Amino acid sequence: MTIKVLAESAKDKGRLLNQIVKRLLDELGYDGFRVQIAAAGTDLDVKAKHRATQAAILCKARVLPREVGPDELKRFLAAYTQGKRKDRRLVGLFLAFSGLSKPAREWYAAMEERGKGEFHVFAPEKLLALLRRARLIGPPEVVEPAIKSRIRTDAGPRYLAYHEGQFYWVQMTLTGRKPSGFAVLASHGELVSRVVARDIKRLDPGLEGKRLVDTYVRDKLFLTMLDMIPRNLEALAKETREPLTDVREVIQDLVRENVVVAEAGGQPRWKNDRYCLRSDLALFLSLARQYLDGPQKFRFLGSQFATSLLASDVPGYLESRWRFRNSDRERAGFYRFLSISPSALNHALFTPTDRYLAPEVESRPGYMDRERTRVVQMNRLVGDLLVRMAADMDHQQFQELLFTKGIRGHLLRTCAKAASTQELAYSLQADALLAQSKPSGPGRSAQPGRTDSEHGIDLGTALMHMEEHEQAVTQFDRGIKEIRDPSRLLNAWNNRGICLLRLKRFTEATTSFNEALRYNANSKTAWYHKALCLKELGDLNGAQRCCRRALEIDPNYVEARELSQIL
Repeated sequence: MTIKVLAESAKDKGRLLNQIVKRLLDELGYDGFRVQIAAAGTDLDVKAKHRATQAAILCKARVLPREVGPDELKRFLAAYTQGKRKDRRLVGLFLAFSGLSKPAREWYAAMEERGKGEFHVFAPEKLLALLRRARLIGPPEVVEPAIKSRIRTDAGPRYLAYHEGQFYWVQMTLTGRKPSGFAVLASHGELVSRVVARDIKRLDPGLEGKRLVDTYVRDKLFLTMLDMIPRNLEALAKETREPLTDVREVIQDLVRENVVVAEAGGQPRWKNDRYCLRSDLALFLSLARQYLDGPQKFRFLGSQFATSLLASDVPGYLESRWRFRNSDRERAGFYRFLSISPSALNHALFTPTDRYLAPEVESRPGYMDRERTRVVQMNRLVGDLLVRMAADMDHQQFQELLFTKGIRGHLLRTCAKAASTQELAYSLQADALLAQSKPSGPGRSAQPGRTDSEHGIDLGTALMHMEEHEQAVTQFDRGIKEIRDPSRLLNAWNNRGICLLRLKRFTEATTSFNEALRYNANSKTAWYHKALCLKELGDLNGAQRCCRRALEIDPNYVEARELSQIL
């Protein structure tokens, strides 16, 4: 890896090198610069003082067409040693933008072992780390995926170019083992215009004869083809407003890369064949990296391409990633929730799982403790996803996406607010309450609205998970009066009992669980929680009977077995 300064003249190159070095030294805490630039623009000497300690620094920067050798390091060390005699606090810093030769690295490594004081050599690796610290370039976890998602051919060497005050990544592409092309991206992996890319090619002799991989036209083609409607080259050129020859060249590359599929449309093939994006998970993930965190995120998520993959391959990918253990209904609600929030989907697809999923090592005391830990961790994930969705809500395009999917925004906002501090289970179910289907039309029956009683039960469930148990009981009492659906009543009475159990109102809680069992005598959850209440009331025999009944319904009910063993 090297860092190149590209400019029209030696004077401009020296000016740009001066800019970079001052930014780097400022990040290290130095100011009060006195700069001397060599006529060739490849060498720069700087004197400065540390803002806090007032210790002086002697700095040399070299940006050459070749690697820096040991002789150049030795000459700078001699100058630094002479200055050190006058100022014992003097610090020496050599910035090798074009890299160090192997002999230079070996010499400096040997000198470091002998301990030669405050003399430091920054190879490109250290310079890149300093540029990242100063936020002048993106971190590897941002840049690497951005480059890989846009360049699917074999990648070769890469270097960082500084041109007209901006940093650019120049990525070589290979044909066989030989560099044959290049692509240019901005400092954080963003697209750049072809004008900039062609300027960089003109100024860097190493790019002579290399073909530009046009990421700009690629981006426009991807956005055009997201609707999954096959088009011929003339239609694509017209919609992207790009020259037909450029579109043809990029499409040919995409076909070779197995990103685009061609449908025969007659002769001549180049004119009549129609092209469409391949419905493929790897391509979805690649495009999602490009678009879900940028200005086109709503357009991407609302596209037919994203909708199709979210309904087929993406759920399986997320299952594998997060190891969900919830019911089918809860998971389905979760995926519908992700289908309306590009920021949340981006987080679920690409954030490192170790932020939320700790390894389930054998040293943990037992199943219950592992599950509690897992619930807390997954609650954090869902909370973070909801925060990201809240940010999406500020965009007008969010409302347009809801309209496209037939979702009533006021219901979404209510559920999202209620779910923000819930446990995972309810957060995943909450989305199922939304009108996710398309609006009513000819031949399509309308969905009935939710009544106040249903809303009361839903709100009570949210409050229960938020540990607002008193308010939750009030909402359950309000909803239970008019609900007639046995399954809804079972859940409402059961959840009401759990709230009363948490409030240590054990007699009332027992009554709630008895009511729940009226609607389903095989509710293992109701039997188990009733056992907890009877235990607290001192009826150990009754508690034991309830545990046995729960285990008859589900012999693998771990909580009931553990409670039975301590009774």
